[in-house]
Amino acid sequence: MGQTIHFEEDLYFLNELLNTLDGGVALNLDRLFFFDKIIEDIFFIDTTIGRLYSALGESYRIVQAESVTRGIITVKQRFTDFLSIIISNSSGMGEAFTPFLEKFSEMTDSHRRDVEELQKSLLSSDMQSTPREVISQEEYQFLFPSDEDEA
Repeated sequence: MGQTIHFEEDLYFLNELLNTLDGGVALNLDRLFFFDKIIEDIFFIDTTIGRLYSALGESYRIVQAESVTRGIITVKQRFTDFLSIIISNSSGMGEAFTPFLEKFSEMTDSHRRDVEELQKSLLSSDMQSTPREVISQEEYQFLFPSDEDEA
């Protein structure tokens, strides 16, 4: 039996973790105390989003799959925005991230590609699931009775 994944709660937690990291890198925190934790959290978020994204692709019976897909898109976009702040060197810890910039850039590119793929899949599923405006012959006759039917 497969393990149940609580996508919405997991995505909520990752979003909150990103909020905390966003605020943290904007401060002048002491690198000695916080830098390693921030790096660990960045790699944790990257790995976890990747695992959730893979699980979404492997699961055919996800309740509210569209909502989960949109949630993954949102978290991936937030994560790439966060990484962009670090890459642009506009965080409080600035140059301390230099040894990781290449890896962060790779992460950003990968997540952006995933977002594009997810958006395309949402768009195609929206197009496929759009109900067609077709009425049956009986409905047509009910809506527009002929003179013969009224007599």
